[in-house]
Amino acid sequence: MVGAWATATLPETLAPGNYIVRFEIISLHFATVEGGAEFYPACTQLTIGGSQTGQPESHELVTFPGAYSDTDPGILDQSQFDPKVEYIFPGPPVAAFVNAKAGGSTSTGVQGVGNHGSALLVCYMLGLLIITSLL
Repeated sequence: MVGAWATATLPETLAPGNYIVRFEIISLHFATVEGGAEFYPACTQLTIGGSQTGQPESHELVTFPGAYSDTDPGILDQSQFDPKVEYIFPGPPVAAFVNAKAGGSTSTGVQGVGNHGSALLVCYMLGLLIITSLL
């Protein structure tokens, strides 16, 4: 996947405003011990227009740093080299408004990715990104 493009579809109901889109790679080759995962975040800003009203509830919001800890599943992953073990993405579930229209699931498990290289693209909304509102 070297040099491959990644695409994401933002929720059609996302309220207008200024946002930060955070993409994060978590390198798991040392994640079998506490403090071993390596984090490589990147962000970009965007502005959403329109009259949509979708937004997360206050209990669905997180802050960085602090959204997850060194002992959370997906950060400390002692079985990450076993392809039969389901990987659990760290962080909160996908906000309810994202799944409301699509009727999707908030499950974040991915089968067998632990044995496919030392870096995982770990993202949230729609499986690809975290969107944070700028106030």
